[in-house]
Amino acid sequence: MDESSRYRRAGAIYFVLGVVIMAITVLSPGLASPERRGDVVHLLVGLPFFGLFALVIAYGDRVLGSWLRQKITMLLTLSALGRVFIFAANGIGWQPGISWRPVAVAFQSVEPTPRMLVNAVLMAVIVVVLFRASWLPFLRRFRRDAED
Repeated sequence: MDESSRYRRAGAIYFVLGVVIMAITVLSPGLASPERRGDVVHLLVGLPFFGLFALVIAYGDRVLGSWLRQKITMLLTLSALGRVFIFAANGIGWQPGISWRPVAVAFQSVEPTPRMLVNAVLMAVIVVVLFRASWLPFLRRFRRDAED
C-alpha cells in the first residue's frame, strides 16, 4: 500500500468513526438533560473542524505538503490516544480532571458509562490507523537513517 492510499484510508476512518463516536456521546442519556445542552453544542460546533482534520489527513499533501501532513497526523494520533484513555476511564467510572496548581491529574469516581468503552475501542482503531499512516513510516526512516 502506498503512502497516499494509507493517508486517504486513515482520513476516511478518522471521519467515519469520529462521527460514530460523537453520535454515541451526544445520544448519551446524561447529555440529553437541559443543563448539558451547552456540551452538546460544543460537540456539534467541533464537527466541521473534525471533518477538516479528516481532509488534512486524506489530502493534506496537495495543500500542505507531505511533511506537514505527516506531522499534523502524528499530533492527531497522540491526541486520539489521550481520548482513548479518557473514554476508557469514563467507561469504568473514573472522571479524569486536571488541576493546574500544581499540575496534576486526579480521578473522581462517577457512575460507569459502558457506552464510553465502545468509544474507547473505536478511538483505539483510529489510533492504530493514524499510527500506521504517519508514525510507522517515520520510525522506519528514522531507523534506516540511524543504521547508515
